[in-house]
Amino acid sequence: FFLAAPPRAPGVMPPAAAAKRKAKPLAATSPSSVKKNAKTTAPAASNDDASALSVQQQCFLQALLSRGIVESEDAEALYREIVEDDAANEFTRFWGEIAVALKFLDLDIRTGKFEGDGKTYMAVVNQGTTEVAKLATRMTPAEIALFRVAMLEILRDDSSAERGIDFMSALNSTELQLTQDASTQDGATQMTQLEKQTQTVQKMSKVVKDAALNDLVAERWLERVDDGRRLTLGPRSFLELREFILAQAPERARARWDKLL
Repeated sequence: FFLAAPPRAPGVMPPAAAAKRKAKPLAATSPSSVKKNAKTTAPAASNDDASALSVQQQCFLQALLSRGIVESEDAEALYREIVEDDAANEFTRFWGEIAVALKFLDLDIRTGKFEGDGKTYMAVVNQGTTEVAKLATRMTPAEIALFRVAMLEILRDDSSAERGIDFMSALNSTELQLTQDASTQDGATQMTQLEKQTQTVQKMSKVVKDAALNDLVAERWLERVDDGRRLTLGPRSFLELREFILAQAPERARARWDKLL
């Protein structure tokens, strides 16, 4: 598992960028204008044609992409403002059709309950074959390396998974560890990536690390707890990296998180 950008074929856009393009951005489109000019019933979406999304669905998707992650209640409130529909099952159908239309881009809409505050969150997530692709378009190389240090330290044992890690320790950390056997071909590739990421973290000053960690907190990849003294994984990490986190988590934490996700 490496948090580094994978190679991309010429002319192929990153999934997040492609989603925005397929969604046909609507300049100056507001919920009120959508109400007047768009039908309230969305057509069935298909894997081959994201343009089958209604104007309302495109507007909702743009809002979700721009925010990164939102509380499910806020997402449903936005839906009701756009569509003027109070039926909860219709909201599920509404965003479910968007999720189907995004699948050909290896994207999906995922929801999950976050243990930290008990709230349910929604986000557009990357369903690419590697965990790398899920972060490559959202973080700088320095943030990726630092995030990996913090995440693996949090997943080290049940105590750190439950209580988090000391913020100052995260500032001082530079050690990155392999998540698989380095004797394999993939492991050798990972070692090369590991060395580069280690060098990146080692070169970062505490001021830069502090800013990067705070950015990760602001984007909900990490959460500050215990009056800001400790760091835990945030809701966005669980939505984007659910499979990896559950695979790497210590036993008690895995059992607890699996019920929520």
